[in-house]
Amino acid sequence: DFLVEEYGRRKQYDKAVNLAWRQFRQQPRLEYYKTLKVAATANGSWPAQREQVLDHLQRMDTGKKSSNHWGHNSGSILLIDIYLWEKNIDSALRTADHSGASASQWLTLARACEPDRPAEAARIYRARLDGIVDIKNNRAYDEGADKVKTVRKLMDRIGQQAQFNCWLEEVRALHKAKRNFMQKLEGIRPLQVTGPEEEEEEATR
Repeated sequence: DFLVEEYGRRKQYDKAVNLAWRQFRQQPRLEYYKTLKVAATANGSWPAQREQVLDHLQRMDTGKKSSNHWGHNSGSILLIDIYLWEKNIDSALRTADHSGASASQWLTLARACEPDRPAEAARIYRARLDGIVDIKNNRAYDEGADKVKTVRKLMDRIGQQAQFNCWLEEVRALHKAKRNFMQKLEGIRPLQVTGPEEEEEEATR
């Protein structure tokens, strides 16, 4: 880190980039990606360097062993972190859907999707709910109930009231043996579904 910074201070940008790239390849981490970006931006090589990084991470998951012996999907996991840091939500979603993501990444993705991609956020929360609730403690039940409330708001925003109500019944049926969780769901009411007749009556008022 010191040498990369010192090369940059002396305007020896190529040396800074080469060293930062070597550091990233040896230890693929988001913090070293950020270091590499700073160094490569200084000499104008960042667009090409970024493509090289993304290609390197994608190849990490193709079965080619590296000297670091990183685990399965480690390249994709880091790619998601990078895309999230860059606020490139679409690419993060595509990578997660294609290659998988960690539990924390899925939840981070869902939160990032809430403002502009409510359907995607609801989809992720619904898919993660069982894994949260199956931890089987009160903290998990609190988190699970909060996620159900969030899904309720999201699906209401996009006009999926009926779909939410069906899903809520499925959740209650699946986890009915978990009494504490059932208690926490008691205050979550189904959404009001506006049928065609009600919509017509509302329109004539």
